[in-house]
Amino acid sequence: MTEYANTGEVGLAEAGASEARLTDLENYLTLDPAFCQVKQAVRILGSDNNSKVSALIEQIVALLDAGVEPADIRVICASSTACLDFAKRLREQFGDEQSGVPDEIEITTTRDLAFRVLSTAEAQLIIDRRFCSGRARLLSAFEMDFILEDLKTLGNRPSRLRELLKFLIRGLTELADEGDAWLISKEEQETLAFLRSELKFLQGVIEPELSNLTSKVLRACDTTRERYVKPHIFVNDYQNLSRASQLLCHLLATNSITVLADPSVCVEVYDSYPYAEGIEEFLRINPDAKTQVLEKKRPPFVTETMDWELPEDELAGVPSLIDEQIAAGVAPESIAVLCFHPQWFNKILCGLKARSLPVRGLYQPLTLKGDVRHLIRSLPLRIVTALRLLTEPHDSMAWRCWIGFGDHLTLSNVFVKARIEAEADNPDAVFADIVTQGTRGKDWKQNTDFIEGCRDKTGGELLEYLAQELSVSNEARVPPVLAPLLSLGKTATAADMLVLLEQKQFFPQFPTTKGVTIASLEALASLSFDRIIAAGFVNGFFPLRSYFDLVEATISKQKNIEERENRRLNLLVSAVSDRLVLSYFNRTEQETAERLRLKSDRIVLDEDLKRISQVTLSVYAKELLQASIAGEPYQGS
Repeated sequence: MTEYANTGEVGLAEAGASEARLTDLENYLTLDPAFCQVKQAVRILGSDNNSKVSALIEQIVALLDAGVEPADIRVICASSTACLDFAKRLREQFGDEQSGVPDEIEITTTRDLAFRVLSTAEAQLIIDRRFCSGRARLLSAFEMDFILEDLKTLGNRPSRLRELLKFLIRGLTELADEGDAWLISKEEQETLAFLRSELKFLQGVIEPELSNLTSKVLRACDTTRERYVKPHIFVNDYQNLSRASQLLCHLLATNSITVLADPSVCVEVYDSYPYAEGIEEFLRINPDAKTQVLEKKRPPFVTETMDWELPEDELAGVPSLIDEQIAAGVAPESIAVLCFHPQWFNKILCGLKARSLPVRGLYQPLTLKGDVRHLIRSLPLRIVTALRLLTEPHDSMAWRCWIGFGDHLTLSNVFVKARIEAEADNPDAVFADIVTQGTRGKDWKQNTDFIEGCRDKTGGELLEYLAQELSVSNEARVPPVLAPLLSLGKTATAADMLVLLEQKQFFPQFPTTKGVTIASLEALASLSFDRIIAAGFVNGFFPLRSYFDLVEATISKQKNIEERENRRLNLLVSAVSDRLVLSYFNRTEQETAERLRLKSDRIVLDEDLKRISQVTLSVYAKELLQASIAGEPYQGS
């Protein structure tokens, strides 16, 4: 999921034209022989997570019974968390007698596969992009901020530039760059060319490119493809993959491909721009594909509401309720707490731990945020960049960030000029060469002597040293967002810390410990629980307050929000099998309501003359109740 995918509105006529160029592309990709190698294709449709996973496991068992080796099977899930859950279900299926079978079956994600492919020398030669450490270098959100500033030197207005990026990035996730007619205007062509040359110069890759570039590598190099293909590919939650990732799954199969899909639960879990249309496109790629519709409907579940007076009552009451249920014999692994706000996640998580209850939590991928133009507000980002320079002195992207922090233009005007000059002398130039070898680099390497002075430091001592050296006030306090790095221990090196940061940013997953699951809605994709408690299910959290404000959200934008929230509700419905509790509170201080961006139905004065906002249960509660009774996917109001 990417920060730069969320942009403002564009003119309706222009938006329609951009949409048409993506959706009206000739389906030449679906006719490419590279995607039509399999002998058998199966499409399974269903709306219940339990039933879908069971059907997939049945298919795998049938293959094994037919004599197929476990190592010839690969299961692709939409997220790392889904991979862990599927592996657990496989182990339960085979039991102790065949405990080694699940370990031989590869269970992975398209992102992991793409990362592995692009980390090879032959792949980097094909895509004309090399990485300083040899491993593919995924860029963080704050690093993309620097590239965005550099793109502004093209002269486009910021709002227009964001719309161009949104269009271009979506096109990359749909392999639209394979067609000649994709880009029409000169500014589109210039922006994409600049973005690609910038990423090459800085030795980085952005998430929407991963499957796009990998598919090009596998089609261009048969030896690389042979190394990564498997005879039998199974894909869970096919609709949550981007088009490039879906087509990548076809490239990785030689004998058969089986996909499980539910178009009503198309949400952004891992990939930018999940491609629900791919469910039908699967039939165009495989005209002889068999379609199996799961007859077993999702069993009706009980929906109930839990009313609290104040937010603090709810935050204390939910852990108490779970404690009571576990004491009554309910298995902790069968309970999930769904949170719609990070404060609810953190406080309920602390409440569960305070009661010594087993718990595993994941709200969202770690996002390193800050104002890159301001030294104080970019302290965590500068610490991470220093860790990169300490680990890899030739990291071009880290040097680009380092010279730009604190400058109101992030030094884009100077940097872009230097890049153009360097590429004119050597088309294969990278920024690290200029900094470490060029004359200009001497100025850019100022204030880096302290990095050499911390090469022997590790763990918390290293982080405190960097915080003190980089802090304007010389404080040695480690920023809270980097606190997870302290868990690595006193001997953790800068390289160890970067590995953990990359895992939390790009490959997030639940801890392997067992216990009550607490998560955001998207983190529950592909998972199943007997009981789910939706905490903070109020207007403002779900849906967001902007939905109710016609100044912020036009009628057309409201419809887009409704479609997105309907799909997210379907995700919730597909994950619960027995009982859903909608927990909400009635009032809070107006200052708190504004800070949390809650929708206030009414503002009153209490006995102490404090302004109190009255809030209500989400407008979607009624629809959830109807869905639970019907046992059908929620179709929207």
